[in-house]
Amino acid sequence: MIVRTGLLLTVFLTTASAQEPAKPDAKIVPAAEAKSHIDETATVEMIVKLSKNGEKQMTYYLDSEADYSDENNVAVLISYKHADAFKAAGIDDPSVFYRGKTIRVTGKIINQSKQTRILVESPKAIVVVEKK
Repeated sequence: MIVRTGLLLTVFLTTASAQEPAKPDAKIVPAAEAKSHIDETATVEMIVKLSKNGEKQMTYYLDSEADYSDENNVAVLISYKHADAFKAAGIDDPSVFYRGKTIRVTGKIINQSKQTRILVESPKAIVVVEKK
């Protein structure tokens, strides 16, 4: 029982830390360089140039390029199963809320379906950068 609890705590902390926002002193990776950081947890800064509510895939998509197939595109994916966390934060549709904004997203950068992607489970993983 103690071992099992410790294992669950370790798994929870590992998952939670990947979904926390960037720290002020953290290195920021520009979206165009993210593909050089596959399998790393990092904070990527990007302008959401294309976004959509993919109802068939049950996923919200936030893309750093106007053409999602661009080799420099970073796609941030938010599954519908995590939508309640965004709604609790006042974000009914992430594809509408983040469109056109500069964001910093923290998570594990992966290569999936021939794209550079970050899968996000919590709104805490995305910070809107206010332009000065």
